Amino acid sequence: MGTVDSPIKLVATFVGYNGAGKTTLLYKILDRPLPPNFVPKVLPWDEGPLYLTTRTEDGREVHLHVRDTCVLDEYDRFRPLNFPQTDVFVICFPNTLDLFWRDEIVRCGFQEVPVVLLKTKVDEVSSDNMEKQVCEEDVELSKDKVGWLYSLEVSVQNEMLVKELVSKIVLAGLSHQKTKVERKKRRCVVL
Repeated sequence: MGTVDSPIKLVATFVGYNGAGKTTLLYKILDRPLPPNFVPKVLPWDEGPLYLTTRTEDGREVHLHVRDTCVLDEYDRFRPLNFPQTDVFVICFPNTLDLFWRDEIVRCGFQEVPVVLLKTKVDEVSSDNMEKQVCEEDVELSKDKVGWLYSLEVSVQNEMLVKELVSKIVLAGLSHQKTKVERKKRRCVVL
């Protein structure tokens, strides 16, 4: 009888301002229906597990745990409590790219964790808000400042884009876990 590899556990923490669509996107990623009279705040913990099971390209099973964060001022001190054990940060923004989130991640000591930069609500682009939209050059210029590994655009209405997002999050998370293992191997122990 062959051995069964235990699933790889990855943690993705989603950050971004209110109205960026984080919570709605997480409902879609977790394949949950939006509750009636839905008012997005933070993904409720009492509606079941906050992870999905997916597979890597080579067939390994991955449990992708997701963490939603709240932006309200009263949560400023609690939000960083979501950061430990994070394998990838997903910075969500609908219109304007703000470095506040990367600064908070760095200030809390997690600058080595990869970032996926995610432009949300791409289906809501209209001529009224075109001048507010972030252009590709702005995103590319932010690569050095933010240090993002992947940059994607997503709409919760488009199933393929959501699946691509999950795939990129898993790739970024796996790269971080590999780096952590390599760093542990290089540590010296003084006896």
